[in-house]
Amino acid sequence: MSLRVSATSQTDINTFTSLSSLTATEVFNGTRSRTVDLSAYEGQDIYIAWVLEQTYGDGWLIDDLVLSNANASAPDCAENPIPAIGATDVVVTDETVTLAWSLASTGDPATGYELFFGTTSGALNSLGVFSGSTINITGSDLSTTYYWKIVPENAGGSATGCPEWSYTTENPPAPIVPTYSADFSSYPADRWTE
Repeated sequence: MSLRVSATSQTDINTFTSLSSLTATEVFNGTRSRTVDLSAYEGQDIYIAWVLEQTYGDGWLIDDLVLSNANASAPDCAENPIPAIGATDVVVTDETVTLAWSLASTGDPATGYELFFGTTSGALNSLGVFSGSTINITGSDLSTTYYWKIVPENAGGSATGCPEWSYTTENPPAPIVPTYSADFSSYPADRWTE
């Protein structure tokens, strides 16, 4: 098995250069993983081919392919949170609030975003790493201040010094108190008789 790269054509096999090869023994008895340096092609569009050369009729699979920039620097912090910093009366729909942010305008791009969240400033819990820049927070209560922080990450590490943001959800709606006329004409018919 070999890994080949072309910077010019997807279909012309003569343009591909072999960067790595494994014998059948290495594939099946080795670590079953391989790291290939593609830094010579940085900034270029390339075509990657995995070529199986054998006479046994065996099949093979490629799984868990990861392309990463080993020379990456940790990304900068996310920007422009929604809800806005310190927002009040944030609408809760079906106990859900949507959090969003913009990608950093400087630095290397992020490949994931770790969300820290809680109701106590400075004591936030990690809710995991997410790939998008929008997250729905379920189980949100009314009249509650929430604190959150997004920490972008990539192969170069995690952003540092990212700020903590906060928002306060809307108050519960005021109860509706019916008003009735003194002559009972506005009372529901099933509540009174003449």
